[in-house]
Amino acid sequence: MSNGNGVTATVAGTAETAAAKAKKVGATVAGRARKAASRVQGTAKKAAGTVSKRAKKVSEAASKGIDRTRQKLTATRDSARAEAEELKRKGVGRAAKKSASRASAGKPASKQVMPKKAALKTSSAAAATKAPAKKAAKKAAKKAAKKAAATKTAPGPTAGKKSTGKTGAGPSGKGAG
Repeated sequence: MSNGNGVTATVAGTAETAAAKAKKVGATVAGRARKAASRVQGTAKKAAGTVSKRAKKVSEAASKGIDRTRQKLTATRDSARAEAEELKRKGVGRAAKKSASRASAGKPASKQVMPKKAALKTSSAAAATKAPAKKAAKKAAKKAAKKAAATKTAPGPTAGKKSTGKTGAGPSGKGAG
């Protein structure tokens, strides 16, 4: 196939050069594609890591908030129970009831004063105002005790001092004759 002028060698050389250039271009394109793919993969990993970190932080913050709220509620409930037990032990409600029933025994039903029951506080504001509530309870107990003592020792009218009108005694206390 050769005509002796080296055309075959020239065509073969050109084909080899074209093949080498194509191979080089292919390798360059493949390298760039690999780099781009690895960059995309790295970015995707970073994005996934960031999203998971943020989600984890949000869930931790939420669980901390729930735990804090649960602890506050538990503490409030415990303090309310303790306060109720203390009031039961002291008998604050019973003392107020007894003194009120003694004081109102002789009064008509319309003027009787009903005793107020000690209310249990369960809100977080109650925990903050625990000391004033204790003070008020003590004050109410002392008042009730004083009232009860005053009604016990107050002298009542006796039969010897009353003027019935049957003996003939007048307003001066002397007899009719």
